[in-house]
Amino acid sequence: MALAALSRRSAVLVLAVLVAVLVALVASPPQRADAAIVPGPGGVTVHGTGVGELVVVVGAERTVFHVDGSFARLVPAAPGTRVQVLLDGETVARQP
Repeated sequence: MALAALSRRSAVLVLAVLVAVLVALVASPPQRADAAIVPGPGGVTVHGTGVGELVVVVGAERTVFHVDGSFARLVPAAPGTRVQVLLDGETVARQP
């Protein structure tokens, strides 16, 4: 009988831990990424928030950064050049 009571307690404990983990996953906000492109002297400044590999494509050239949270990077670009910003492969900003 003692073994059965111990098994029930273990099962209840495991179930409580699983429920707590599921509640924490549902309650946590999703990771969001955003970016903006600001033209200026010397190129464009790309700033925003996100975590992962940030790729700035200016014309045909790619510049890769690793970001973790807020970021601001100056990338050389001629006025009117097409600029695209990708974070982990997803486009988060573009300029004509």
